Amino acid sequence: TRRASTMVTLTLCFLLILVPISAEFASSWISSFPDDNSLTRRGLAEYVKWQEHLSMWSRISAIASTGFSESPLSWQVEFHLAAALGCFGLSWAGFERFTRERHSTGLVSRIFVRSKVNRRRLHVGRAWGMALTWKDFNFVAGGTRVLIGKFVLYFLIIGGIFWMITYEDPRADYFKILGGAAMYAMIVAAVIELGLIAARVFRQEVKANTLPLLMMLPKSATQIARDKMACALPALMPAATYFALGALLDLDDFQSVFKDLVTSWAGWYWVTWFVIFVLATAYASLVAKWGAFPLTVLLFVFCQMVLFTVFTALSWSAFGGSGPREEVMMSFMLFVSVPIIPLLIRLIPKRLNKLAAR
Repeated sequence: TRRASTMVTLTLCFLLILVPISAEFASSWISSFPDDNSLTRRGLAEYVKWQEHLSMWSRISAIASTGFSESPLSWQVEFHLAAALGCFGLSWAGFERFTRERHSTGLVSRIFVRSKVNRRRLHVGRAWGMALTWKDFNFVAGGTRVLIGKFVLYFLIIGGIFWMITYEDPRADYFKILGGAAMYAMIVAAVIELGLIAARVFRQEVKANTLPLLMMLPKSATQIARDKMACALPALMPAATYFALGALLDLDDFQSVFKDLVTSWAGWYWVTWFVIFVLATAYASLVAKWGAFPLTVLLFVFCQMVLFTVFTALSWSAFGGSGPREEVMMSFMLFVSVPIIPLLIRLIPKRLNKLAAR
C-alpha cells in the first residue's frame, strides 16, 4: 500500500542517510573537544562507535580496504539477519491481529487474535482509582500479560548482550559488564516504550471515535491527558527493575553517570530533550494520522543537528578558533530548549479539545 511504501522509504532514509550523517557530525563534534571528558562527549563517542560497528557503509569500506580478507559473517551481518528474522516473525504472528482479518480459522488466528483478546477481557481485573490509567495500561500498554512478556524479553536481551561481550573477552569483570549491559539496554528500552505509548495513548481514542465522550468527563483536558499518560508508569516496571539490578551490580559506573547527569549542563540538556521527545510524540499522534513515533524520531535527530550546527557556528564566530567551553554552549542550548516543554503541555490539551469538538 501507499502507507507501507512511504514508511519503508522513510525508514531507509533514516537508517541509510540521517544516521550516518548524524554520526559524522558527532565525530566532528568529538574532534572539536579532544581533551573534554564530559557526559555528552562520551555518549557521542559511544554512538559513533555503535554506528561504525553496524553501518553498511562502514562494512563496505572495510571490505574494500582489506581485499575481502575478513570473515563475511561479521557482527553487522549477524545482527541484521537476526533483526530481519525477528521482524518477519512478529509481522507474521501479528498480521491477523492488526489487519482485523477475523474470517481466518488458522492457527495464527486462534492463538494471536481470539484467544488473546478473550483472555485479556477476562483477566484485566477491577478498575483502579485512576480509571483512565487502568484502561490505558490494559488496552494500550498491553496489561499484565505483556508486562510479564517484557520481563522475559528483557532478560533474554540482557543475557544476549552479556554473552556477546564476554565471548570476545572471557577475562572481563562479569558483574560490571552485566550491570552496564542491563542499565544501558533498559534506558533504550524505556525510551522506545515511552515513545510507543505516547504515540498510541491519544490516537486510540481518535480512531475509536471515543474522544468526545472522554472529554465529557468532569475533569480538565490537562487532567485527562495526565491520567492517560500515567499508564506508562506501571508499563515501565520491567525496565525499571532490570535497570535497578544493573545499577546494584555496577554501582561505580552508575554513580559516575548519575553525577555527570545532574551536575552538568549537558546532562540536564538531554533530560530536557527526553521530556520534549515524549511530549512531542503525544502531540504528533494528535496531528498525524499515522507514524507519530518515527516522525518524532526524525524531527528529534533533525533538531539536534540544527541546534549543534547553529550553536557551534555561533560559538566559533564569537570566540574565535579556540572556541568556548562546552558548558557555555550547552547552557545556551538548554536555555533555548526548556520553553518547549510548557509549550507542548499547553498545546496537547488544546488539540484534544479541538478534536473532540469536531
